Amino acid sequence: DTEIMEVSADESTPDILEEAIEQEEKAEEHTRLMKVWGTLTDQQKAVIWMIKVKGLTQEDVAKRIGVSRPRVAAVLRQTIEKLQKNI
Repeated sequence: DTEIMEVSADESTPDILEEAIEQEEKAEEHTRLMKVWGTLTDQQKAVIWMIKVKGLTQEDVAKRIGVSRPRVAAVLRQTIEKLQKNI
């Protein structure tokens, strides 16, 4: 006779597995972001950083980098599109 043993997983096992999967997905997203970041121009990096991280207005960014506000808006739009497409 073969005895079948019932194995029950610890209740935290699904949580640990979900956390591991989430961490792996974040690592993959970070890798994709770094690859795309490397393809951005210095101007694109500066614009996205100053607006999204530093919280500056487009007008402030334009003054800092010496371009028009519409140019900053265009660079921002292009940069966001590129990031969305490649991440």
